Amino acid sequence: YVRIIPEMPISQLCHELGGAHFYIGNDSGISHLAAGLGVRSLVFFLCTDPANWSPWAPENQVQIMDLRDREIEGLSIEFFLGTGLFSHLFKIL
Repeated sequence: YVRIIPEMPISQLCHELGGAHFYIGNDSGISHLAAGLGVRSLVFFLCTDPANWSPWAPENQVQIMDLRDREIEGLSIEFFLGTGLFSHLFKIL
């Protein structure tokens, strides 16, 4: 199942992430925490350069989707189908 994690103290967040099978999120501190905890992850980069800011983790653990050159307003499943989302997911599942 999918769980959206609400705002919580960082100690609780680390506990929740540590028990996760998978993490999907944008380039943020939480993405780096997930990677540091060894959680398989898919990280979206919307503004920052993944060459400089992606989490330090093996490629088979963290997949990067560089979406800096894409129009992301009004996100839909069709948008993600066109980005190769599922091929990125299958690389780490």
